[in-house]
Amino acid sequence: MPEENDFSEKPKQFWNKSKDAAKKVSDSVQNSLHDESNSKLYAALAYVPIIGPIMVFVFKKNQKLAMFHAQNAGYLQISFFLIYLAVWLFEFLPILSQLLGMIQFVPYMTDAIKYINIMGLLVLSVMGAIQANAGKLWTVPYLYDFFNKMVNKSSDNKQLPNSKD
Repeated sequence: MPEENDFSEKPKQFWNKSKDAAKKVSDSVQNSLHDESNSKLYAALAYVPIIGPIMVFVFKKNQKLAMFHAQNAGYLQISFFLIYLAVWLFEFLPILSQLLGMIQFVPYMTDAIKYINIMGLLVLSVMGAIQANAGKLWTVPYLYDFFNKMVNKSSDNKQLPNSKD
């Protein structure tokens, strides 16, 4: 009989310890999400391609610095994706690629544009991450203003936040 109690008590103890550990982890994550001290880190992580801006939009939507850099990084990544997509369409759209393939210089030109595009994305992402880690509000020249005009054509409330915030 004591063996049956041992077997029935151990899973309950394990379950209670697991619940307590999960509660501690959950509380720690919640405190981290509301902690303002790591906003520079999240602002810098926003420049990680694809997942960076999404991570900030999900976890740090209340921090102005992190959201500003996530928006800037998102605009940067969208614009470079659109350039890459346009070059890809020139290369692989059946009729257009055949016509452009007759010109010997076009394949080299499209490859060069792709490489410059990728290098530009990397350089501007590193620059943005460095500025974000320093706590500065840095935008990609012309790009942030262009996308804000496109997204918010008539609203004036999406201006650069004050650097004192």
